Amino acid sequence: MHVKAMPARALNVVSRLHGWSYGSGALHERLAADLRRLIETGELEPLTQLPSERALAQSIAVGRGTVAAAYDLLRSAGLVSSKQGSGTWVAGEQHRSGQVGRETVLFPWLHRIDTSGPSDNRSRDIVDLSAVVTAAAAPVVQEMAALNRSDLTTLAGIQEYIPVGLWLLREQIAGQFTDRGILTTADQIVVTTGAQQALNLVVSTLVPRRGRVVLEDPTYPGALPIFRGQGAQLVPVPLDEGGARFDRVEDAIIQLRPCLLYLNPTHHNPTGTIMPESRRRQLAEFASSRNVTVVEGAVLEDLSCETSLPPPSMAAYCDESVLTIGSMSPLFWTGLRVGWIRGPGRMIARLARSKAVADLGGSLLDQFIAARLLHRQKEVREIRSRELLHRRDLLSEAITHLLPQLTWKKPLGGPALWVEIPWGSATGLAQMALRFGVAILPGPAFSPSGSHDNRFRLPYVAADDVLLKGVVRLAEAWDAYSSSAAHRAGPESLLRGQKADHF
Repeated sequence: MHVKAMPARALNVVSRLHGWSYGSGALHERLAADLRRLIETGELEPLTQLPSERALAQSIAVGRGTVAAAYDLLRSAGLVSSKQGSGTWVAGEQHRSGQVGRETVLFPWLHRIDTSGPSDNRSRDIVDLSAVVTAAAAPVVQEMAALNRSDLTTLAGIQEYIPVGLWLLREQIAGQFTDRGILTTADQIVVTTGAQQALNLVVSTLVPRRGRVVLEDPTYPGALPIFRGQGAQLVPVPLDEGGARFDRVEDAIIQLRPCLLYLNPTHHNPTGTIMPESRRRQLAEFASSRNVTVVEGAVLEDLSCETSLPPPSMAAYCDESVLTIGSMSPLFWTGLRVGWIRGPGRMIARLARSKAVADLGGSLLDQFIAARLLHRQKEVREIRSRELLHRRDLLSEAITHLLPQLTWKKPLGGPALWVEIPWGSATGLAQMALRFGVAILPGPAFSPSGSHDNRFRLPYVAADDVLLKGVVRLAEAWDAYSSSAAHRAGPESLLRGQKADHF
């Protein structure tokens, strides 16, 4: 016997709920309020069928009575209607404050842009382990403090838009690639407002509507709304210990002729895998032979628990078909929103035009600071390496002690553990965890196919006390989730019937 997979309709609704279960008031009232928000903003459209009471209750780890009471409140407000034997539906005519696109709603960190504010003081106490957010390394503060009047006067004297980025910074970035064996000039660099904008520019420029994109499953969660927002057809391929499987990528490219192959080969987000050089070469050369552009996410390549450099960029094997996306944020400071795209001149020229349309150019002050910091990259890499090694081991020991049922493979780098639960739903656990004051991101948020609901990502970049507090709360949430699931499903149904994939 095994736990049934979460119904697609329930998962679709659960992925839109955020923060409802943490705060004051009865659970059914808070659930009804968040469902009402989804309906009134158009995120759940008229005539959308809602999950059954039983399915939604199982998905969010509450009793069926809680969902039934929430649906009753929505019915009394005229927001939903029910018919015996047919289920519950969003009412056909609603007054809305605006329409929100599906993929915007599914952005994995929606709670960070919630403008409604916390409902009470307790809701501010959430330990947020749903995203990788790094504090500023000491050299960041030092370089900002070292700016003198001459520096600021020079910057203030620039009276033009520079959409491709400061020449000084582009030279520094190009020099980093050249130092790692990939000859690069400043003309091959476009500076962006972080890696998120970089990927958005690439997709909006190079992927036609309904164009096919081959990508890893799981993958970086912030990429999925970008691809889907462009209307791309996603072709997921599985991973093994060496990253995306070459045979599955090869089959997808031969059979489906995609326009883009999106990979995160170094310290893969979320699994932490490192693709070996031999497979990088295979993938880059094969994609190039089939006229498929490779987009390499190199954002996390410097976040290693070791001091050695990562394997070479995929551009080392096929320079004319690889775009590499990098960022200052993970290594130096999340608040330093400076990223870049490195690629062949013909592609960079197209991306530069798109960048000019997008924003006319990023912050010159941030770029100037970034250029100074790149001189200290080796120093900061060593600082982060010691920090990550300590916190990875601290988090691992805490989970082993407080949550011995969970399993994971200790990564050589990257910012997080990819944790497997022995049974049940990581999405349901995430909903329960919010009630205990800790936010985690479950596996389906990383999956173009909506799978991996037996996994969640647990970053270890926060301060020691925050990590320990988060694990204590997560352990309490797991105990509560286990008890509630056992009560609803019976002990036999809590056993997994299938062996999970490696990742």
